[in-house]
Amino acid sequence: MFWNENWNTWNEDWSNHGPSSDQHRINEFLSQHGDKNKRVLIVGSGDSSFAIELCSKFKEVVSITVLSSEIKKSEEVINSYKLQNYSNYLCNKHTYDFLTLPGTFEYISDNGLFTFSDCKICYYNVLQFYVQKLSKNGMILTDTLGLYFAKQFTVEKLKNFVIEAKIPLELIEFKNGTHYVVGLKKV
Repeated sequence: MFWNENWNTWNEDWSNHGPSSDQHRINEFLSQHGDKNKRVLIVGSGDSSFAIELCSKFKEVVSITVLSSEIKKSEEVINSYKLQNYSNYLCNKHTYDFLTLPGTFEYISDNGLFTFSDCKICYYNVLQFYVQKLSKNGMILTDTLGLYFAKQFTVEKLKNFVIEAKIPLELIEFKNGTHYVVGLKKV
């Protein structure tokens, strides 16, 4: 597992894996809050199993990945399940290309919120990109396990960072066990 020098290729391919436990918790949250008028962005396409679960509950499900194998897997899922409201883009969340994704989203799911971020400027940029792509009252969804995995971020550390950086987000904890979903709602 590594991110290469061009910041453009992740070497761990999730196209043949199910969701991680933290992504699964986020998917469950989204499943319970489905709304045919809302759009969802999933950062990290993996095996696209979330699309099978969530496309019937949302207006549109969009995912991004940096792996062509995950793009290929999403095309297989779209064709097999005839998912007309699912699309996948080859896109890096750390680049300005992210801002060219069509439209805004009510939910942005990213279980590895600060993965590949190596400084506070990168943390800030990712959150600012996400804020720009969130609709009014939209929410970024992450998980305590993913926060800790990437940079040993705690919920308190995330809350303090958002406040210090003056990013227009309100932190909401959806506690349900040791690890749980955390929301950052656009305000």
